Amino acid sequence: PLAITMYDETVAFGGGDWSWNVGTSNSASNEQFYSGDVSWKFVTPSDGGVSVGGMTPIDASAMTYFSFSVFGGPGTNGKNIACILNDSWGDYNTVTMVEGQWTEFKVPLSSYPGVNKTAITRWILKVEGMAGSTIYVDRI
Repeated sequence: PLAITMYDETVAFGGGDWSWNVGTSNSASNEQFYSGDVSWKFVTPSDGGVSVGGMTPIDASAMTYFSFSVFGGPGTNGKNIACILNDSWGDYNTVTMVEGQWTEFKVPLSSYPGVNKTAITRWILKVEGMAGSTIYVDRI
């Protein structure tokens, strides 16, 4: 189990869908899932991102990782996702997609030196170079 769950089946902590450049943003898709019965399906016509914002501030200062799982649809192999917390766009990390399977990523929170870890209010997974491709995210 995750120590703090920001999304798994539903969005937690009062957050809302802040995704942008959306073709599809379905937080209750039953097409693919890593755990439970649904995941978040995201398709963008350009470089966009799946995001939840407006959450009640979460204290993650005692946590070690920002953990999430992603399934890469066709055309995603080797493409990158920028992993951003809060709105620290200049203080992000990147993970590499694997097409056709679920991959669990664990990004050390120490890799976000400029993020106030006592008040996480937004998470962002920005796709890069995957226009028209589908990803599914789960267990954030």
